[in-house]
Amino acid sequence: YLKIIDFKVLKHFKGNHKEGAFIWHYDNHPKTITNVIIYLNNVKENGGGFEYITINNEIVKQKFTRPGGNRNMENFVRNNPCQINQMLGEKGTIFYFDNNIIHRAGSSVIEDRLAIIMQFYPSLQNNYEN
Repeated sequence: YLKIIDFKVLKHFKGNHKEGAFIWHYDNHPKTITNVIIYLNNVKENGGGFEYITINNEIVKQKFTRPGGNRNMENFVRNNPCQINQMLGEKGTIFYFDNNIIHRAGSSVIEDRLAIIMQFYPSLQNNYEN
């Protein structure tokens, strides 16, 4: 079974952003937590879509460390030969990712972007019985 441990409807406003979800980071959660994003509008290049980095075509992932919580990775991205990849898609695009990859919301937003973000955790119990 899966347990929803976080659910957010986000609206990223048009503009050039430099803080919060718009900086390079990893969420630093145990590997059993998975993030799911659903785009609620079309996300084109420079539309503020989800971004992640690769080095030599491999997604860069960090290990979970205690205490949990976001870790800023701006210096890492600035000082390494990183390739920036964007997740683009039509309204309704759904994707999931390990939240310990280095990622951010695209900082240059040409129009408001709406998305649902959920975090799932495995559970031994059915938490949603009738």
